[in-house]
Amino acid sequence: MLKKKTHVSPASVGGSRPAQLINLDRMREVLGWRRSYWPQTTDFTCGPSCLLMAAKLMGVKRTFRQLDEYLIWRRANTLFMGEGQAGCSAAGLGLSALRMGLMARIVQKGVLELFSVECGMRDEHVALMTALVIDDRKHFKQLGGQMVSRQPVARDVWEACASGAAVLVLVRADDGVLHWVVAVGVRGQDVYLLDPWATDRDMPDEPMPQTLEALDTLMQHGKQGCILIVENG
Repeated sequence: MLKKKTHVSPASVGGSRPAQLINLDRMREVLGWRRSYWPQTTDFTCGPSCLLMAAKLMGVKRTFRQLDEYLIWRRANTLFMGEGQAGCSAAGLGLSALRMGLMARIVQKGVLELFSVECGMRDEHVALMTALVIDDRKHFKQLGGQMVSRQPVARDVWEACASGAAVLVLVRADDGVLHWVVAVGVRGQDVYLLDPWATDRDMPDEPMPQTLEALDTLMQHGKQGCILIVENG
């Protein structure tokens, strides 16, 4: 969401990465069998890309285009990021999920404070971001979205995935930036993540397994954290 990112898996980080993001047509040619995977095609659309993956996994009967990634971003980009384009809040992404006919539930605590501190925003940016997110949250609830104000933990992600949902998780990548990934399933006590950050030379062969302990480390940002649970309506 802030800058170029690397994989979030502690077991797979390290090394230099090509600067060029993945070519979407090339991805379809190589990974055509994995219809649910959607790479982010900009530095700042990790959230929309995760939502598109979640929607496909939940069986939304639409043919998504690259333009859909950008349209979701345009409607949900309420988080000032310092340098670069704005990122997407859980409320904005949740609204997009509801408009696709999905159910959405947010579990979060202190996310606005997290972004305002980490991005060193000026007071006027904090005020504008807060007003936009509060308005999105209001409309999210009006459309039937649920919001729980507490710190999410890895067990929340595991339980949601075990029940058939997909979960957008705000994690910290190995280079320190905040980044959306999507949890797509469980096996035993592991949670499997898809990371939308990919290049032509660095495409995921399969979702990345994370233990609950490792996932808690990735998704706990002091006393702040956020997940967006998406499931069939």
